[in-house]
Amino acid sequence: MDQSADHSKGTEGMNPEAVHDQPPGIALTLAEAADACGVGRGAIHRWLDGGAFPDAYREQTGGTWRITVVDLEAAGLRPRRHLYRRVAVARIAFGVLFGIDAALKWLPSFSRGGFLDQVSGAAQGQPGWLRPWFHFWTRVLSSDPRLFAYTTAVAETLIALALVFGVARSVTYFAAVLFTLAIWAIPEGFGGPYTHGATDIGPGIIYAVVFLALYQLDTLADESPWSLDPVIERRFPRWRVVSEPWFRVRGGGTGTVARVDGTTS
Repeated sequence: MDQSADHSKGTEGMNPEAVHDQPPGIALTLAEAADACGVGRGAIHRWLDGGAFPDAYREQTGGTWRITVVDLEAAGLRPRRHLYRRVAVARIAFGVLFGIDAALKWLPSFSRGGFLDQVSGAAQGQPGWLRPWFHFWTRVLSSDPRLFAYTTAVAETLIALALVFGVARSVTYFAAVLFTLAIWAIPEGFGGPYTHGATDIGPGIIYAVVFLALYQLDTLADESPWSLDPVIERRFPRWRVVSEPWFRVRGGGTGTVARVDGTTS
């Protein structure tokens, strides 16, 4: 008999009136739940029999069992793994792009005056009340242009590597936001001057928004795929302070995967 067939008996842990009580939220069939969580259909049946999914219900037409995503997550399963992977792909792709930008910062032309020229140029055309800001940074950077240029190159390289390999993600996102805002406010001149013919506000502020978005997306995952952070966390649990988002949605943040026998790994 196909294990995805109607599960009409062996549900002693279920509410007999569940057919009339459909909780809100996304609910999957037994086959869909098994595929989404990457486990066998028999495993889902056994969890259902054991009462692990208290909000599971049967459709009024057809009698098909449906299990809510919240129940699956509460049981330690990972029905949104495909979403976690998409977040990881976005993180890695942005890390590669940031790495290309970092590579350009290592070019000799940047350290030999390109960075200082950018800051000096950012002051051109700015309103009078902003000029002291740029004059201050021009004087500071003039003391050792190469040091600040190499510092910028190192910072961008570290951010790119952290994104690609998924290391200290939480701290990296916020550090990158501060860094890109500084780039936007100094060498990019706040994206200005905003005179007639201005067409954009500068890429730095967009980068900051992307990093914040990556942080928010990471709150949806209980464990980031293709990341070194979970590996480090299993050996040094306190690493979670710098790696995992501090605010999680329900079902995320456990860092464990439940097995059918009730244990976790």
